[in-house]
Amino acid sequence: MYNKIKLAHFQKNLLNIGTSMKKDLLFPIIISATILIIVGLFVVLLKLTHPTPIESGLTFFYSDSCPHCTNVEAFFAENNVEEKITFNKIEINSSVENTQFFYDVNLACGITKTEEMGVPLLWDGISCVNGDEPIITYFENQLAL
Repeated sequence: MYNKIKLAHFQKNLLNIGTSMKKDLLFPIIISATILIIVGLFVVLLKLTHPTPIESGLTFFYSDSCPHCTNVEAFFAENNVEEKITFNKIEINSSVENTQFFYDVNLACGITKTEEMGVPLLWDGISCVNGDEPIITYFENQLAL
């Protein structure tokens, strides 16, 4: 009889230890899960409010003294274009290399007469878009504005 009481007491203590351990582990698990959920929601919210720009492969050629380029730059600023689409911007008068690259791109686009080469010019690696209005229209279509 004494052994049965001792066994029952042992089993009861064993159950209490198991329950106590479960309670002790439950709180840290809940806290960890809550933190993970909050961090996950923060990351999702950050992605929604600051989307990753689209890699476009575009190159925008401009000149600091060009009024039509200024129109395109104003459009970029007003519509946060550079936050939505990444592209190279090259000021054609800032270096000999930039001027040569601009010239080579014009030739690649079939523009061979120097008097027809002008900025602003947008190049996608294959074809060119010339002029402020066509470039603005191009970006409006890309961004569904």
